[in-house]
Amino acid sequence: MTAVPGEFARNRAQIVAALERLRELLEAHAAGTEATPEPLAVDPASRLARVCATFRLSAFERDVLLLAAAPDLDGRFSALCAQATGDAGRPHPTFSLALAALPDPAWSAVTPESPLRHWRLVEIEGNSLIAGGLRADEAIVHTLLGFPHRDERLRALRADLVADASILSPAQEALADAIAGHWRRAQPAPVQLVAADRVLARAVARRAAAAIDAQAIVVRYASLPAGVAELVDALRLCERDALLRDALVVVECDDGEDTRREQTFELIAERFGTPLLVVTPSRMLLSHVGVATFDLARPTHDEQTAYWNLRLEAPPFVPQLAAQFDLDFATIDTVAASVVPNAPAIDVWDAVRAQARPRLDALAERIDTNAAWRDLILPVEQRRLVRQVVDHVRHRDVVYRRWGFARGADTAEGLTVLFAGASGTGKSLAARVLANVLRLDLYRVDLSAVFSKYIGETEKNLRRIFDAAESGGVVLVFDEADALFGKRSEVSDSHDRHANVEVSYLLQRLERFNGVAILTTNMRESFDVAFMRRFRFVVDFPFPDPALRARIWKRAFPARTPTDALDFALLAKLAVPGGNIRNIALNAAVRAAAKGRPVAMDDVAAAARMEYAKLDRSLHDPDLARWLEAVPARTTVRAAG
Repeated sequence: MTAVPGEFARNRAQIVAALERLRELLEAHAAGTEATPEPLAVDPASRLARVCATFRLSAFERDVLLLAAAPDLDGRFSALCAQATGDAGRPHPTFSLALAALPDPAWSAVTPESPLRHWRLVEIEGNSLIAGGLRADEAIVHTLLGFPHRDERLRALRADLVADASILSPAQEALADAIAGHWRRAQPAPVQLVAADRVLARAVARRAAAAIDAQAIVVRYASLPAGVAELVDALRLCERDALLRDALVVVECDDGEDTRREQTFELIAERFGTPLLVVTPSRMLLSHVGVATFDLARPTHDEQTAYWNLRLEAPPFVPQLAAQFDLDFATIDTVAASVVPNAPAIDVWDAVRAQARPRLDALAERIDTNAAWRDLILPVEQRRLVRQVVDHVRHRDVVYRRWGFARGADTAEGLTVLFAGASGTGKSLAARVLANVLRLDLYRVDLSAVFSKYIGETEKNLRRIFDAAESGGVVLVFDEADALFGKRSEVSDSHDRHANVEVSYLLQRLERFNGVAILTTNMRESFDVAFMRRFRFVVDFPFPDPALRARIWKRAFPARTPTDALDFALLAKLAVPGGNIRNIALNAAVRAAAKGRPVAMDDVAAAARMEYAKLDRSLHDPDLARWLEAVPARTTVRAAG
């Protein structure tokens, strides 16, 4: 930041006059005579006057500050200080020199509680309190000349407040005004702002600061030092910077667990004497009586829509984005910055998916969604139900918002679906098709890793997963859910009670979840009846009949796979579901590739025998048994390609 020329001239004239007066005092002290200069005339509009008023410096403390800054402001003062102390090797002033040479000396200026030392305006070099060299802090030297200076020691702590208060809704503006009103009534008063959206929180901070004629300085909590002494020093520098800039400090917390966070903010609340705003994703229980707490809700669907239109210049696909993804403004900013202007809808959609993905990658397994409708071979009724799930997701904006089914803020717009059927009947494949058709990521949640024997840990693990998935850009799959939602028994001990609490918590989160959650089971009959009403859809995946198995066999071999007279009607007699069919086809292809020829019936027979042995099953069809046992010898023919 550059000083205004007129302001710089005013400040320079003030400093020149102050240094001339100091020169007379030091020369008189060196000569052993008594100097009686006129009191310093301080220009009320100068930076010197501002510094003195801000930190409440006495006339002697002001002179000490100027004396400490003099060698940096005028090179002649180093020799003058050496002459005044009678020590050619001491080019810097000392408190001893100040007490001896300056008018109205006061020992209180030397104490740690004095403004000079409390605010780190001057530093003492060496171990001696009054004989150590005095140096004015560099930021203060620049400030005296009218050049606002960002302290290098704060560079790692600070973040720029890039926020546009014009994005705030009337309710959010009222919240910012309420925070400003609290500061006016109870200044200095620390405020805790519970907000999940950092961009909105910064916009609120900017408006609240402007309402009390202040700027806002953002400090990252994660960058604050851990040691108490270092923390106190950093806070003091932050507050000093705020005082010099007519600013308030905004401390931003990340969404993570930190056992020392509340203790840290208790210390901050006690130490800070200027307006302070602490932005935290989750409410902290602070015992400091002066802390006021305000809540900033996540942006609503309409607010997200408006912000998408603002950042992307209102493309026609914004309603679909806002309907599917529940995002904070920071994520919308990131997406908007990552796509080219006027990018097609599919590019923006995929950019949103990529931004929402990293939070969930550490909590669940992302599954490949490379599957299409043609790969899902089901009876007509089951296929219709799966398509209805897609329709519910795609058209929920019309139904919930335009047609009024979203009756309140608590109306969940997500889907909870149960896929029931034996292993290999297509439950996982259907989930992949759903995610692919909807262009959403698919994540499998391992319930065995989520549930813990320690009280409260299961709920915590589930909360992490659902919070990470709340953006709406994913399909969650909970495999083998019957282990969790089985018929409940009477509560006989604390373990049963704890298990019921865990199940209840999961059900509550499923009901509030705005994404798509699919629970799979091999044992639908074991589900508690009370749980069944919670599912929007229940899709039973039957064991495929011969006609379906023939279609599955034809899809099991990709079009590029060379085959030789495969009899799909005969293969369809193998009473195995689609998952096993795909295993047999893959093993048969490997066998044929090893022999350098197309896949033939004898390759499938060998693979089928291996699959049946793995399943510990026997064949009841004599024709199939004879076919599987007869693997005729044949001439090896290398497959084309």
